[in-house]
Amino acid sequence: MISKKRAIALTIAAVLLTNVITFVVSNSVSIAFKDKFIVSKEDYQNLKDFNKLFEEKDKIMYYYVDKLDENKLVEGAVRGLAQGVGDPYTVYWDPDEYTANMVQTEGEYAGVGLVVEP
Repeated sequence: MISKKRAIALTIAAVLLTNVITFVVSNSVSIAFKDKFIVSKEDYQNLKDFNKLFEEKDKIMYYYVDKLDENKLVEGAVRGLAQGVGDPYTVYWDPDEYTANMVQTEGEYAGVGLVVEP
């Protein structure tokens, strides 16, 4: 039979050993994968779906003669995505357009949808 002190020492040693093994294995895996990371199937599918967009952006940035504002390209792509729905009521507003529209639609609404401005 093992003494109580020896059992405690073995338990502590086992815990420390498993911690060291876990540390070594996890670091080995992260070194092996370097810049890679795990994503869900849904996120991976989204990335594949939008890869065409990313490739086109890269081509435009590379081949276009003048310097381009990448933020404007992204805004245009998002605007095009909303237009692709084909619904005149589905629109994308940048923050300035949104603010301007909110100012235009302030007021009180009557029962028939009329806007009464002060």
